[in-house]
Amino acid sequence: MPRVRTTVAALVAVLALNAIAVTAASANWFVGEAELPSGSKAALATKATVETSFVLSIPAATTKVTCTALSPQKTEIVETNSIAGAELVFSSCAVSEGATKCALEKSEIRTNSEGLTGTVSEGTEPEDRITFAQTKSKALASIPFNSSCALSGSQSMSGSLKLAAPALQEELTEQAVQGESTKATGLTVGGDAAFLSGKAKVKLASGKKFQNVAPQHWYSGLVKVAESNEAGGLAVGTGSGAANVTFQVVGGLNRTCKLTDSGKVWNPNGGGSGQTSITAATFTGCTSTTCLTVPELQAPMAGLPWRGFLLPPQARGGPVRLVIGAMRLESSCAGVEATTFNGAAAVSVFNGSGVGEAACTEAEHTTWFEFTATNNLLSNATENGSLSGKDCIWGQAANEVIKVKP
Repeated sequence: MPRVRTTVAALVAVLALNAIAVTAASANWFVGEAELPSGSKAALATKATVETSFVLSIPAATTKVTCTALSPQKTEIVETNSIAGAELVFSSCAVSEGATKCALEKSEIRTNSEGLTGTVSEGTEPEDRITFAQTKSKALASIPFNSSCALSGSQSMSGSLKLAAPALQEELTEQAVQGESTKATGLTVGGDAAFLSGKAKVKLASGKKFQNVAPQHWYSGLVKVAESNEAGGLAVGTGSGAANVTFQVVGGLNRTCKLTDSGKVWNPNGGGSGQTSITAATFTGCTSTTCLTVPELQAPMAGLPWRGFLLPPQARGGPVRLVIGAMRLESSCAGVEATTFNGAAAVSVFNGSGVGEAACTEAEHTTWFEFTATNNLLSNATENGSLSGKDCIWGQAANEVIKVKP
């Protein structure tokens, strides 16, 4: 194994997930493991995958229209919980139930994009609802029936179009949307109540994973940490306690050490996901099977601070994540022949109930973040390595418990 000067990126993050009743937090869009910034947009792909044909039922007219394709045109997700510029094109449409010779003059139903917006409302985890409505007193769409139909001529579709999004709070490449034919949603066609069924999957034009969920924030006990910048953040202590963390290179060097680190946590001004900054990290008492003299692991000041931000769970019941980038560590053996590694991580964060380093001897009692071989990567030109183990976090005040929640 080449022995070159080593700089290993380490990290430290903190968080928690306390099951205490809290005020409902507003949701936001997350795209590609990052919160969609204020003023930003992300376009939907212009073709959806229809799994079950969409059926528009108008019971009073004994009429059904079936469409087998869906194309979201000019449709973008925007900050918070909105969908802008929505133009939904249902195509390959035909009358599937109705009067003799009843048919459509055109085989598509196109929503009026002018003034049409979509709003996401939170349902039971992980489900959400998307409601499309007009803001300019216009019809949602016009349906071109021929003169043989009970509703003859061009008929206005009005009210609101509501779609269930069964897993929108989960991080997925494709999100399912579906109509619910048994629920009255305020949708009308020609003044008569109408119902939409069917299911399709939509994705972003970028192909990135996305979700709509409440951002995670830092708490000190039951109190949400004040909004501030990094300078005004809450000071915290972190470390592996009586346990150790291990840095392992695939087929190469290893170091198992006690980790002691410190930094700040804060919730940014104006809202958004909680952030952290690790300003000091020390590895002591290291042991190794690849260095039998004096194994060392260091976090050089030139590579600090390690900054990170909280991400919501990827799936229902999963842990909150802390994403840390631009990490650096230095590993050496007897002060010479070291190797350098740099990298990033997206570690899992778990809430506990205890405080201080002493509680970290039983990690489940203290809030901690967990490194595994699959959630961080530290590398150089020829080697890949990773950290494993638990790193606990606690406040500086007496009995101060640090946690994360929406």
